[in-house]
Amino acid sequence: MIDLGALPFEDLVMLLSAIAWVLVAGGGLAFFATHRDAALKRRLWPWANLLASASFVALAVWASGASVELAPLLLVGAAGLTAYGYRAAQFCGRCGATVFSANPFVRERFCPKCAARLRADAG
Repeated sequence: MIDLGALPFEDLVMLLSAIAWVLVAGGGLAFFATHRDAALKRRLWPWANLLASASFVALAVWASGASVELAPLLLVGAAGLTAYGYRAAQFCGRCGATVFSANPFVRERFCPKCAARLRADAG
């Protein structure tokens, strides 16, 4: 068991921030994995993806001591991962499944759960 009272304030804030990020990311993952409303998922996905990436970059920059040299690298990496996540995810209009393509340049055409044809447009 960690004695939180013995941690320096900065370490405590870092620990709590990391726990909060994991809980928010886990909640988002649970929502997109279990919720059936594909239209709602399509509306929320870009914002959830962007928020998760931005909060991760903020946490990483803060954890690194606000390293100016590290921030551009993290931003480029997060932008790439955000674009990948946005492009790779689709939502089935019939069963509401979240479908991730292993190759974001080739969209899935059919839902792996119910075999319904997926929308050709984004999301």
